[in-house]
Parts: sequence; structure tokens; C-alpha cells
Amino acid sequence: ADGFATGCRVILTPWNTAMVPMLVKPHSGFTITELLVIVAIVGLLVALAVPSFGTFFDKRRLIVAAEAIYSEIQLARSESIARSRDIFLEFDTNGSTSWKDGTSETQNCDPDDAITDVNPCYLVIECGVTTGTQQTEDWVLRVLSSIDYSGVSLIHDTAADCDIRTDDLAFDYVRGTATVDGDICLESENGRQLRLNVSLLGRVSVCSPTGAAYVSGYNSNGCTAW
Repeated sequence: ADGFATGCRVILTPWNTAMVPMLVKPHSGFTITELLVIVAIVGLLVALAVPSFGTFFDKRRLIVAAEAIYSEIQLARSESIARSRDIFLEFDTNGSTSWKDGTSETQNCDPDDAITDVNPCYLVIECGVTTGTQQTEDWVLRVLSSIDYSGVSLIHDTAADCDIRTDDLAFDYVRGTATVDGDICLESENGRQLRLNVSLLGRVSVCSPTGAAYVSGYNSNGCTAW
């Protein structure tokens, strides 16, 4: 027999011990060596990814700033035609990462001025309450600020072909033409560059110089670095 009972106990003989299931659970989890290997791999991946993220955000801030100024120039031109009056663009700082760009119905506006100050950069939006009468309640401040584009420098009014003077750029309401032609230049913290060209016809284009300053996706033909 494989075993026999004595009272309430069952005594197993050597012939049936192989039939008893193993009740000891296998060990689970990681050893210290395995954990150290995992931590080393994760650290390596993070070290490789951080520079890529830095480059991505540096380029992205530059592109967003260029697109914002591009849109503001286009707005000035279209509003000039729609309102049958000249519209002006003002840049308050040159070659700095702290700058502002204002769009206004008045020349020589100050992008630093609030709507209640002496010379703000504004467009009049008729609210319909007092039709035909211009009031400060109808003024809408139009200012771009570098605070939204950290680390991006704006260059203009220089001899390096970034030559649009701060008080010269305006659009004629009859034909939508620009009073001057020239370039506005933007540069990121890592040295990437975009150049916005305004033609006398009022057209705006964006390019990027070849080499280390190049931003992928933009035309580089005839685009020089500064």
C-alpha cells in the first residue's frame, strides 16, 4: 500500500511522496543587480533624450515667434485696406531677447504703453454703441511680446541686412503696399535663425540661412546669416 491511516492522520510511505504537489512558491521580484542595470539603462536613455528635447523647444519657440510676427504684418496690411487708412508697425528694442512689436493706426506708437497711456499701439474696433464716434472703449491693444517666446532675439535696423527701421514700416491703404522693403531677423538661444522679408508690394516671406543656423522646413536660397 502507498499509505495507511492511523486515527485522523495519514502517513505517507516513500512510494507516494512523489504525488504530493510542491507547496513552496518560487521567488518573485528583482535582484539588486537587476535593479542597478535597469536604473543605468533608464539614466542613459534620459541623458540621450534631454538634448533632443532642448533642441526641439529652442527651434519651436523661434518658429512660433516668426509666425506671430508674420501674421501681425499680414494683419497690418489687410486692416490698412479694410479701414482705408495707413497702418503702422513699431518695434521697441533691437538685438535683444526682450522686445515688443506693436500694430497701430497712429505712427510712432509705444508698444510699452497700456491702452490708457499716452501713445498705445491700438486698432479701433467699433462696438456699435456709439456708431461713428471713436472712444477709448473701442480701442484694442495690438502688441506682441518676447515674454511669450523665451530666448528669441529680434534684430532690425542694422547693417546686416536686417534693415527695417523701427519707425518706417507701414502699409498704404490704397494698394496695400509697404512704405519700405527689408528684413526682420529672429535668432534662437542656440543660434538658429529665421529672416522675414517684406517686399514693397507688401508680401512677406520667411527663410532660414544654411549651415548651423538653418531651421528645417524653410527655404534657404539667397538667405544669408548675420
